[in-house]
Amino acid sequence: MQTRPSNRHKRNTAQSMRDHEKIQKRLQSNGVMPDYISAFLEKTYGRYFTSASLLLLANNAVSKLNLSIDRLAKRNRQALLCWYAENWEKIFPLISNSAFAHSLIHGNIDSDESNEERINLIEIEYNNPIDPRDISQLLNSH
Repeated sequence: MQTRPSNRHKRNTAQSMRDHEKIQKRLQSNGVMPDYISAFLEKTYGRYFTSASLLLLANNAVSKLNLSIDRLAKRNRQALLCWYAENWEKIFPLISNSAFAHSLIHGNIDSDESNEERINLIEIEYNNPIDPRDISQLLNSH
């Protein structure tokens, strides 16, 4: 697993400094969970998730679970991963649902032969979802 990248750009305004401090506190309070969630999503869906694709997935979860996404999570990938960590108990069953994943995949992937094979592999993997909080499942998944 990669380490979390550090953001070293200047923070000129008081608001950006406050936002950065809030994100750092949030990352510290959630520990490694945002990193596990990022790795879980990448492994499950087979691709890197940008903040836009994470937000799309979060908006689908919000509409189904009656949750809300805070301002920072809408604007920052790390804060959004923290939002996932804070709501993981509710979001994980939805994300691990193969019908939900299938509809999300069909919305993001054009249908050709290689993608159909990939979808079939992902659906097989969804029948046995891995909870990133359970270390024994993480160690034993191949």
